[in-house]
Amino acid sequence: QTVISIVVGVVAFRAASRFIRTQRSTGFFIAKRVACATTMANWSMRAGLGKLESIKKIDGLWMAICDHSIGFGPFKLFVVLRLTQSTHRTAIQAKRGITLADVEVVHLEIGSKSNAQIVYQSLNKLYHKIGTPVATITDQGSDLIAGLRLYNALQPPIAMISDLSHIQGNLLKAMYKKAPWFISLTAIASSGS
Repeated sequence: QTVISIVVGVVAFRAASRFIRTQRSTGFFIAKRVACATTMANWSMRAGLGKLESIKKIDGLWMAICDHSIGFGPFKLFVVLRLTQSTHRTAIQAKRGITLADVEVVHLEIGSKSNAQIVYQSLNKLYHKIGTPVATITDQGSDLIAGLRLYNALQPPIAMISDLSHIQGNLLKAMYKKAPWFISLTAIASSGS
């Protein structure tokens, strides 16, 4: 009960113990002892890792959404999400965008560098385990594109789709890269101010 309250986002890890102690007085929680926030976070991470390691092939068509995180110190997180054709069709029929609830995390990998060979090896291993998508959506990062091109050269090809928001951003960058206001804006954004 404790972990479920936190996983569904009702209570933050740091507040969970106090929340449960308060709820215990109402008879809602019957546990005599309450785990600390670190224990609950560890249980949640272990459950997430178990779910990630149990990813299987599925019937039906799906697309992969691949991206690298901004980074954690010297490390980057390579993420692959699975979006099924049926879920995508449902979102289109409902005239809404894709949400986190529509996708499944099928791959997380932390690395200190990324290049075509690393992306290829990660995707090749993943797709042998869970099946091959019909398409891959990326932000057009050079390492992702090079890795996908390498994959397509050595395996049956997968369609490569550009993430529309990144295409628009790159077009705006090309249009305004010499404008003083744009140079100032990107400098501020880069400095984190």
